[in-house]
Amino acid sequence: EEIEHHLSSWLRLLHPDDREPCLQHVDAVKQGEREYEMEFRLRHKDGRYLAILSRGLPLKRASDGKVVRIVGTHLDLTARKRADAALRLSEERLRLALDAARMGAFHWNITTGEVVWTGSYRQVAGISSDMPANYANWLNSLFPEDRESADQQVREAMEKRKDLDLEYRIL
Repeated sequence: EEIEHHLSSWLRLLHPDDREPCLQHVDAVKQGEREYEMEFRLRHKDGRYLAILSRGLPLKRASDGKVVRIVGTHLDLTARKRADAALRLSEERLRLALDAARMGAFHWNITTGEVVWTGSYRQVAGISSDMPANYANWLNSLFPEDRESADQQVREAMEKRKDLDLEYRIL
């Protein structure tokens, strides 16, 4: 079943909470805005709502300048929105687990040198939030007696491209 090519058909399928902001976009296009981009929920023929990204522009105007035809696209964002929500939930659960266990986590991209420390890692390691996350600062957060051995093991693991199982003490 196809949707009629008319604004009223689109409005009928639009989620009620999205109607007013969408109508404001439509009015702006009618008043002469060249292009538009907006997100909204649109009811599918099976009754569920899809998250839509709509982009378009006025295609034809009457002699008085009034927009009489708009062309655009609708991109279904539903799967992406679901994946984003699942990722946020997973990240929150990990953060809660790390906090509860008084543990921290870090990520080190060896190719770019980028290091990311979780807030809980900084807390456990006693690293201030304003200290840049990098290898040198990590090494300096270890007990002085552990630094040389830790550095050597890290470099050897990188050189030989092998897994690293490292124990060290933090200040």
